Amino acid sequence: MGGSLTMDGIVDAKNPKAIDVVSGFKLNGVHIDSLFYVFENFKQDFIEDKHLRGEATAEINTEMNLNEKLNLYPGTLVADISAVIKHGELNNFEPLKSLNRYLDDEGLAKLRFADLKNDIHIENKVIMIPQMEISSNVTTIKLSGTHNFDGHIDYRVAAPLRNKKKIDPDEAFGAIEDDEGGRAKVFLKITGTTDDYDVSYDKQALKKSISAGLKKEVQELREAIKTKGTKKKKELELSDEAFDWE
Repeated sequence: MGGSLTMDGIVDAKNPKAIDVVSGFKLNGVHIDSLFYVFENFKQDFIEDKHLRGEATAEINTEMNLNEKLNLYPGTLVADISAVIKHGELNNFEPLKSLNRYLDDEGLAKLRFADLKNDIHIENKVIMIPQMEISSNVTTIKLSGTHNFDGHIDYRVAAPLRNKKKIDPDEAFGAIEDDEGGRAKVFLKITGTTDDYDVSYDKQALKKSISAGLKKEVQELREAIKTKGTKKKKELELSDEAFDWE
């Protein structure tokens, strides 16, 4: 995959029907499209290897339970992902292309962005994405939201509005904000499922505090998973049921 990957972990199989796994991974310079290809796009078709380019450096901490056939119980997966993507590209990604109606920017079909950093958390079958800024060759977009394992999505987008004349002021009322320099910013949301989603104006008054609250929640959950991993390691080190290699 073009880079390096290291991992460590603890497997507690005292209960064969609920094997407890706590693990950590580090990626360094891994090609994102290759990563998605090798792992078969993580069994989804919303965003695939064909849409992505870039090199990822990340630290990933996970906790999960497996059954006796080593299949994951999805509801038990807890993951904390701190990632940086360099030389990133997002090509022909339909949800992003659909923003063109509001942003008047055909360049969204081929987005090239600078270093992208974020801390993502997964728990209760939900991927939580705190607000991140995507500075690209065509615009600067702020994105946050949630993505459920069952395909339900709720993304929030804030982006510069280039052409107010193409916007119906009544329809967009409450979703456009002017800064001190007179530049307009529009708030949008992408909601529904990965197969059937809708792009519309985000008129919620609490959009800024929602993203801030999500980031705080992710930080708290990150500390919890690290603490549990350390506790599990100490428990196994002190256990009388240590491995007997003989």
